[in-house]
Amino acid sequence: MKKHLKRLAAPKSWAIARKGLKFLTRPAPGGHSMEASMPLSVIFRDLLKHAVTARESMTIIKNKTILIDGKQTKEPRRQVGLMDVLKIPETNETYRMIINRKGKLELKTIPAEEENLKVCRINSKSTISKGKIQLGLHDGRTIISDAKYNTGDSLLLKLPGQEIAGSFPLEKNTIVFLSGGKHKGSTGTIEEIRKQLLVVRIGDETVETLKKFAFAIGKEKPAITV
Repeated sequence: MKKHLKRLAAPKSWAIARKGLKFLTRPAPGGHSMEASMPLSVIFRDLLKHAVTARESMTIIKNKTILIDGKQTKEPRRQVGLMDVLKIPETNETYRMIINRKGKLELKTIPAEEENLKVCRINSKSTISKGKIQLGLHDGRTIISDAKYNTGDSLLLKLPGQEIAGSFPLEKNTIVFLSGGKHKGSTGTIEEIRKQLLVVRIGDETVETLKKFAFAIGKEKPAITV
């Protein structure tokens, strides 16, 4: 696979200028889709403005301590996807990747106490040997657990490992972050579940959205900043 792609062919979710240099860094394969993630080198140049050129961006990444979900990386093509935590210790910057109301991927500044917390949605589950359950999470992780969870529920993980610090079922009164649909980037509370549809209250408005767009992020209040 090529290590670059044409700027005009980049996903619409990337908050980049559509005119300029012809090519961009292509993200390395990973657990996120290309629409839900950006490569680290593009983030440093186009989102954070820490570099002017791709070469400068790559030099920074290879020579500085960069943490994604608590683990160091020096790979410029490394994906940073939805709900991933990016930390730059040297500048004391910590961000969570979200999608905003315009449908663009955005780095949200988060407090230091959240840098080791990440919410992952359960996209699949299967039974493996000895009756244990293997959970497939939205970022490509797999976790084996004895506890009972449903697809659509979310897990609160402690980084950089995969210790489960809590869980949020996709049910009435759960707080959800919407990653797609007309109301993407919004946070609201589930009022009703109708098969594959959710009725969510966002402020003074009640809207309908698909279950697949909802990230459960808390019960009485959000467990993370989004």
